[in-house]
Amino acid sequence: MRTIFRFSVILVLIISTIAVGRNIASQLSKFKEIYQADKKVQQLSKEQADLKARLEKGNSPSFVEKEARNKLGFQQPGETLYVVDMEREQANQQRVVDKKNWQAWVDLLFH
Repeated sequence: MRTIFRFSVILVLIISTIAVGRNIASQLSKFKEIYQADKKVQQLSKEQADLKARLEKGNSPSFVEKEARNKLGFQQPGETLYVVDMEREQANQQRVVDKKNWQAWVDLLFH
């Protein structure tokens, strides 16, 4: 009789331990999901703040004027627009880079 009682108590304890262990594992996985979701929210909040700052910067009159000047070639009355051929400038720089150091010095001093 005693052995049956001991066996049943041990069986109940084992079953309870397994049930509690599963519950704890479930809670830990939920906490992990919450942590990951919170991390994602913080990342998205930071990205949203960055985008708002870029939007405010893009809506400022000075930025609009700068972009109009640089990309569209607009100018104020009385100003003169100069266009620099960047391909030609880069080709000149490439020729200088292709020379060896001593050749560059000779060209600089004697030409």
